[in-house]
Amino acid sequence: MNSRRGYSQHEMNDNRLIWNARATYKLMKGKLLLVLNARDILGKEKSLNYSVNAQGRTETRYQILPRYVMLSLQYRMDFRPRREKKTGR
Repeated sequence: MNSRRGYSQHEMNDNRLIWNARATYKLMKGKLLLVLNARDILGKEKSLNYSVNAQGRTETRYQILPRYVMLSLQYRMDFRPRREKKTGR
């Protein structure tokens, strides 16, 4: 929850409840990992920010990623050195 209060102009006072989620599932004895990411589930992120300083009020626009869901697959490659064969000398 991001909150700003105490300003006389209503557009500067805001509450933003931003939900992010992540779920993982292991397969093949932990070598394969399935990951589901969700960002800004409620869609409350804004690309406009207001701020006040000694010079006055400033409006800043940001380029933000919209809400999204991403499914990814990760494979763990584990290379171990081979053992040397014993020679019967």
